[in-house]
Amino acid sequence: MYSIQLTRGLCVSTAPLLLAGVVGCGLLDTTQPNIVGSENLDTPAGAATKRLGAISIFTLAKDGDFEPVGIPGNPDPSNSNDASDGYILTSGVLSDEFVNPGFIPSRTEIDLRIAQPTTAGITELFLSLARARGQAEDAAAALQAVGTDPNTDTGIPEMYSLAGYTYLFFGEGFCSGVPVSHIVNDQIEYGQPLTTAQILDTAIARFSTALTHPNIVAGDPVHSLAST
Repeated sequence: MYSIQLTRGLCVSTAPLLLAGVVGCGLLDTTQPNIVGSENLDTPAGAATKRLGAISIFTLAKDGDFEPVGIPGNPDPSNSNDASDGYILTSGVLSDEFVNPGFIPSRTEIDLRIAQPTTAGITELFLSLARARGQAEDAAAALQAVGTDPNTDTGIPEMYSLAGYTYLFFGEGFCSGVPVSHIVNDQIEYGQPLTTAQILDTAIARFSTALTHPNIVAGDPVHSLAST
């Protein structure tokens, strides 16, 4: 029996504390419930995780995360997760929806219609939208294939809607001839370039698929998303 001598002769045993510490190590061990391993992706939990990832990636493509110059508080542009301004800002500058693009050269080039393939952020925006499209379509397929109840899961039409918006962004923001590629057996399967009309028709098809889901009705958020 170990003990610690305290002032005024009080003696406190430390043995129970040591024992509690040993037992407590096991009790305090935790798992990370928000992480699904690659071996569990073809499960309902994996499909739900793909949906959340698709929402995050779509948001990044839409809103962007780009620091083309050192901005006070975060001087390293490499901290960007996306390296593009996002579709909303880029299309707004190009269409003059935003009057003043600021002093950043890449945004000025887009505003003056003199952007080149090497203009910072353009390639990154295209790749970001391509990732968002692929992730949304993959999540929709996963929820349909291994989801708990596809007929009631509004995540499926939600994913088709997000995919539809990516096609819409490609059709409105890029020239005709956009390639649509897919991942097959962990390999990129490059698609043929699609015309603007084909891209927009595909967007309509994704929205139409979303609207046929049996568990959404007019006025629902996902129904509104697919109908906008």
